[in-house]
Amino acid sequence: MLIDLSRLAARADVGAIRAAMPPVAALREQLDGGLVLNRPTEMLKSDQSHAYLAGVMWAVTEMLAARSDVLGPDGSGGLAATRKSRVVEAVKSELDERQSASPSELLKSERLSALGARPDEVSRALAELSLTGMVHEKPAERGQDRRRKYFALTGADT
Repeated sequence: MLIDLSRLAARADVGAIRAAMPPVAALREQLDGGLVLNRPTEMLKSDQSHAYLAGVMWAVTEMLAARSDVLGPDGSGGLAATRKSRVVEAVKSELDERQSASPSELLKSERLSALGARPDEVSRALAELSLTGMVHEKPAERGQDRRRKYFALTGADT
C-alpha cells in the first residue's frame, strides 16, 4: 500500500492525490485512535522507538524513490534510460512476443536475465504498466498453473 501511495504522490495529478487523502487520513486515525497503546508519539518515546523510526524512514525512502524515478537522473522528469525503464521495456517486449506470461516466467526470460532483473523490479514494472493500462491480468489458460497470475499486453489477446 505504501508503494502505491508513493507512486500516487509522485505521478498523479492533484485531483487524484486529493481524492486519496481522506481514506489515508481515516486509516491513520483508525490506527491512532481508541485504546491503542502505541500511538506514534508514544512509540517514539518507547523502547521500540528505533524500530518505529526505521519503519517511518523506510516509508519516506519509498516516497523519495518514487519521486526520484519520475524526475529521472537529470531531474527533467523525462524517461531517461534508467534501469527501471530498461526493465519496463524488457517486460513489454517479452509480453509482446508471448500471449501471456507470469512474473516468474518473465524473470526467467533471456532479455530480463541479461539485465539481471530482480523479482521486485519485474513486479514494479508490471504494476506500472497495469496503472497505465498497457498490461492487464489475464486468466490462466488451459494447461497453465491456475495459482499464478498471468499478464498480457492490453489488446494483444483480442
